[in-house]
Amino acid sequence: MMVKIVLLASLAMVALLFLRTVLLGRLTGDYRRLRMEPEERETMRSHRLAARIMLGAMTVYVAAIEWEVRRIGGSIVDVRFVVHVCLALSCYLGIVAMVFWLDGDRSRYHAKVAYASLCCFIGTAALGVPMILQRF
Repeated sequence: MMVKIVLLASLAMVALLFLRTVLLGRLTGDYRRLRMEPEERETMRSHRLAARIMLGAMTVYVAAIEWEVRRIGGSIVDVRFVVHVCLALSCYLGIVAMVFWLDGDRSRYHAKVAYASLCCFIGTAALGVPMILQRF
């Protein structure tokens, strides 16, 4: 029961970090302009920092779930799990790509990948929460 509470609380923390990153990204808007105000630069820096923190928290969260699943004896592979893993990988790879390669300065695809990652995150959480409640 305690593991379930910790995992769900950790997921809530990751979701809040994700939300903060998205909101800061919306505040920056299109910052590929030649001239930016100091407040816009600060918002952009905050968005980048939030994205890196969220990526680190998500990595730790996934590692904690994997460790716990291995500790109790493996996962149950069904269609729901396969869809969950596909959405999770898409979300994670999209975030890694945005943090390291598709940053908003150099890529016009940053926002599209961000929204796709957000949709994948919502799908991952929607499928993952019932699995946590059922498994742990």
